[in-house]
Amino acid sequence: MKRLLFSFFLLGSVLQASAQDLKEISLTSQIKEVTLFLSGAQVFESATGTLPAGESVLLVKGLSPYLDEKNFNLRAKATLPSKP
Repeated sequence: MKRLLFSFFLLGSVLQASAQDLKEISLTSQIKEVTLFLSGAQVFESATGTLPAGESVLLVKGLSPYLDEKNFNLRAKATLPSKP
């Protein structure tokens, strides 16, 4: 009986751990516009890609280590597939 209970517990924990994996999406962006200030700069970049339905993690690589995290913005536009 203990083996059966342990087996169910182990199976449940494995299924739960695999269900919580988020898909990591890496996109390559291109700089579109830069505005320089005396104390910093404002950079506008653009990237396109396809995200699966549900939750995903977007990896943003190549950013400056001096980036002010409070001023980082991300915007997305949704385009729905056309109906045949």
